[in-house]
Amino acid sequence: MDLVRYEENKGEMVVGGFKLTSTGLMIEGSPSFEEFDQLGQYLRRVHTGYQWWWGDWLNYGEGAYGERFSQALEATEWEESTLRQYAWVAKSVATENRTDGVAFGHYVNGLAGLAPAEQKQWADRILAENLTQSQFVAKLKSESNKPVALWAVISCENIDDQEALISRMVSEGRSAKIKVTNKKA
Repeated sequence: MDLVRYEENKGEMVVGGFKLTSTGLMIEGSPSFEEFDQLGQYLRRVHTGYQWWWGDWLNYGEGAYGERFSQALEATEWEESTLRQYAWVAKSVATENRTDGVAFGHYVNGLAGLAPAEQKQWADRILAENLTQSQFVAKLKSESNKPVALWAVISCENIDDQEALISRMVSEGRSAKIKVTNKKA
């Protein structure tokens, strides 16, 4: 029995006797345990999958709709850097190399920058050794000759701060890509 439905005119998801709104969960009537359990499974899937969904959606939209896609992108009201990160990770990791149980952050913090075979090996190891994201980054760094690519969003008060930060990173042998926006983080 499929208990999940979307009420488009109200913008609400309904799972049995539970209604998910933009501001909370409303209970209607006396939901059965089956409905309660199904909602829990649904929420877990949303929590563990939404970054992949966004990334895949962004990559599809850019390829299929080009410039028109940027209009839809503006409607999300998300930070551009967050959306770019989701899209980059989703493009860098094939669906078959995405491992259930490995947090998206593990992919952001190194897995996405690896070759496909290494992505799968490390994902399996993360699960087997129950590695946190910081433990994974440390092990990857200590066991690899390759630099680990990490994403960071840094807000600078002014252009002088930005230039000083970039100079320091370059003097330490690091590389930096800069995207200037006027949005507040």
